[in-house]
Amino acid sequence: MHQIKCLGGVYYIDHDLDMKNIDESSSIGPETKIWNGAKIYSGAKIGSHCVIGAGVHIENDVSVGDYCKVQRGVTLYRGVDADDYVFFGPNATTTNDRNPRAFGEWKLSKSKFEIGSSIGANATIVAGTKIGALALVGAGSVVVRDIEPCSLYVGNPAKRIGWVDVAGNVISHDDIMPEGLMQVISDPRGAIEKYLESNK
Repeated sequence: MHQIKCLGGVYYIDHDLDMKNIDESSSIGPETKIWNGAKIYSGAKIGSHCVIGAGVHIENDVSVGDYCKVQRGVTLYRGVDADDYVFFGPNATTTNDRNPRAFGEWKLSKSKFEIGSSIGANATIVAGTKIGALALVGAGSVVVRDIEPCSLYVGNPAKRIGWVDVAGNVISHDDIMPEGLMQVISDPRGAIEKYLESNK
């Protein structure tokens, strides 16, 4: 991979990536890796230590935090705001207009992805939704409403079928969140850092 100097360090791009695909007004953090075919539009902000897969499209003014993984073929449309440690599986996509038409005006609806949330392959996140911290959305799901932290959602439309721990393991299928997750939700960053430290 080629090294590209940026404010605060160096990021890396695939040898075959056309630099014209990275808009000069975008911001890319150090130690981030960008693979062939990725397109990063004006005003986009990508944090440090991220992986941006082949063919990914990150549109205008999208914000992606540190330590995120955006896998091959993902499309993040304008209005997406992703915290640190967010995962987007292959070909996951977002939308940014809840009532789209090919004519007339459109209204931007933003989507929020809280720290540590994970979106499965081929899932679709409908505009205007919030994915809670450490939540897990199953592959192929269609999310049409907000999702609670540490929850597991699957299907079309996606419904909650369980609760997951920091590692993404299903720990309950009850309707009520397990008490053990309350502490995780109160400090998800601390829970992630503790998990990473224990797995060194």
